[in-house]
Amino acid sequence: VADYIIEYAKEKDSYVNNLKLQKILYYLHARFLTEKSKPLFDAVIEKWKYGPVVPDVYYRFNHLGAEDIKNIPSEFDFMSLLSTEDISKLRSDTAQLSSIINVQFKDEDKHIIDETIEKLIRYTPFELVDKTHNHDSWLKDKGRILSGERHIKYDNLEIIRDFEEHPEFKLWRK
Repeated sequence: VADYIIEYAKEKDSYVNNLKLQKILYYLHARFLTEKSKPLFDAVIEKWKYGPVVPDVYYRFNHLGAEDIKNIPSEFDFMSLLSTEDISKLRSDTAQLSSIINVQFKDEDKHIIDETIEKLIRYTPFELVDKTHNHDSWLKDKGRILSGERHIKYDNLEIIRDFEEHPEFKLWRK
């Protein structure tokens, strides 16, 4: 999903940095939770000083600092390390292999993702940070977050509650 956001923004000549990427991931996830009653992804979202963060994605791009992400880092092809026998064994379960290699979105989901990214790339990273700092789910843990406590996770139910109780948080509608 993160790679898709980066590529989509790049096609629109509107690059994202890591901070903005994190907020777009959060809002996309919230939209799927509230409109489709399912998460967009299973990754953990944590409450950090600058709002919601998907740690795995953050650490993938943190070497760039605040710079725009212009290219998706290439990933090592672990398949090249496998023997022919290992590859044959993997290919016997083609569903598993394709789910690892190709993440595809349903047309309906892709439309929602595209529309949401389109709306959110208009905001600066710190506008998005400020907006997420108004969410009850972040505010209730603000003291712990600012005192340096780590690994405070968002719960999907609290995200749903925030967006249901505060329709103004649904930036994709603006």
